[in-house]
Amino acid sequence: MKKHQTGRREQRLVDTLKALLPMELSPATLVYDEGGYVGRWLGHVHPSSTVWNRWNIADSAGKTEPPNTPVQMAVIRLPHSKDALSYALNMIAGRLVPGGKLWICGSNDEGIKSTAKRLEPLFEKIETVGVKNHCRLLIGRRTDASARCRIDDWWIHRTLVLEQESVDWYALPGVFAQGRLDPATALLLNHLPPLKPNSRILDFACGTGIISWACQRRDNTLSISASDADSLALKAAQRNVGHVRLIQSDGWRAFGNEQFDMIISNPPIHSGKSEDHSVLDQLIDGARKRLSSGGQLILVGQGRLGLEARMKAGFAGARCMAKNTRFQVWSSR
Repeated sequence: MKKHQTGRREQRLVDTLKALLPMELSPATLVYDEGGYVGRWLGHVHPSSTVWNRWNIADSAGKTEPPNTPVQMAVIRLPHSKDALSYALNMIAGRLVPGGKLWICGSNDEGIKSTAKRLEPLFEKIETVGVKNHCRLLIGRRTDASARCRIDDWWIHRTLVLEQESVDWYALPGVFAQGRLDPATALLLNHLPPLKPNSRILDFACGTGIISWACQRRDNTLSISASDADSLALKAAQRNVGHVRLIQSDGWRAFGNEQFDMIISNPPIHSGKSEDHSVLDQLIDGARKRLSSGGQLILVGQGRLGLEARMKAGFAGARCMAKNTRFQVWSSR
């Protein structure tokens, strides 16, 4: 499913909320929305509400946690994964007063029907408000059950083997690969060319920081920057990788005209449940003006994505450095 289909799904959710969500929301209403559509609409019709999102969307900065102030009502647009849902529910439950109302909306093909049981024990009296446009709106009331409402309650610890070393590694809920070394990144690292001393390196869409860590281990003279739109990903990267500049950015928005000698990435191709190639295309297009003279873009992705056509449209000398049955590593030269 491509980006325009993602937009249609989000518009259906907004239309569902317009039809089913009571308009007498409390001024103290907290809204969580990863996609931005629901949050923008509710922020417009209820200007006193507080919108929280872990992700940067355009120039709106994502936050790891919502403001630590009590609220009487909350609205959640179903997050992209079960772990991200659990994190958002607990963070919001920690701010919602006992008996406070929670509405949660999502489309049927995202699993909203089975979400009700995930609201317990933080919420009770859970029921379906209504169904419309292949979407569903649930309501529940806050219990007095304890919530894990601090980010330090959520660290995921793993032991990874990176650069032939056993490394303690940390992740947070909903971050790509949950802190594991995924096979695409492993293929990229196995075929990464030698890094020139003192080079400026950008780890674009860095996740928990595996590429940054590996580059740093290979040459500690490198000047490494790591960017991601997810505030929780950058929080994990900050813990995993020292002496790296972290940039929270939706694509290239925070970069200006800054240039790098090498840009390395395993770009995301999903927005929630939907497939979305916009980050991949933005990466290739934006890299052209952000590479220094002689600079190099190296990325990895699934072979079915048509990486040859995409890379050669942006870089005449693009070549495939490595591939297996699932993934390909491409270089701009």
